[in-house]
Amino acid sequence: MPEYGIGRFQGLKTLSVNDILHDFIEILYVDNDKLYLSVENLETISRYGEENQNVALNKLCGVTWKMRKAKLKERIKLAAASALINTTAKRLTTQGHVLEPIHENYQKFCDNFPYITTADQESAIEEIMEDFKSGQPMDRLLCADVGFGKTEVALRAAAAATLGLETVQVAVIVPTTLLARQHYITFSERFKISP
Repeated sequence: MPEYGIGRFQGLKTLSVNDILHDFIEILYVDNDKLYLSVENLETISRYGEENQNVALNKLCGVTWKMRKAKLKERIKLAAASALINTTAKRLTTQGHVLEPIHENYQKFCDNFPYITTADQESAIEEIMEDFKSGQPMDRLLCADVGFGKTEVALRAAAAATLGLETVQVAVIVPTTLLARQHYITFSERFKISP
C-alpha cells in the first residue's frame, strides 16, 4: 500500500461506491487535498505528534514524506551504530564470571551422551568453554538446521555453568511450547544422574 505521509484526521465519512455505501476515514493534506481510506485499512495509519503540537502536513503524493523518512532512517542507523559500539566497549571492559566445570563431574555428564559428537559440535563446545574461561560476557550465536546437535551443545554449556566450583543459573528460551517440553524432558534425563 502506498504511503502518503502526514495528514490530519478529519473524521469518518460514508461514501457511495458503485451504489454501495462504505465507511471511510477522511485525511486532509496540504492544498486541501483529501484522502479517503477505507476503514478496513485502518491498521495502515498511526498517530503522529500530539494534539497541541503544530505538525506540518505533507503534500499528497509529494516527496517531503519520503525525504523525512530517509533522514529519520539515517538517524536511527547512526543511533543504533553508536549504541552498538558503546555496548561492545562496555562488554569488553566488563569482568564476568569465570566458569570452569569440575573436570570429573563434567566428563561424567559428557560420557552420558549416547551418540558420538560431530566435529562441528566439538568445535562449538570448545569455543563456548573458552568463552566461559575468559571471564568476558559471552556474545555467541549458534545456528544450524534441525537435527544437527545444537541441543547437546546447549546441554554441555549448561553443564559447564552448573557443575563447577562457581555456578550460575541457566535459562533455556525456546519459541514454542512443544520445543520447551522436548527440552525439559531432555535436560531432565541428562541431568538426572549428574552429581
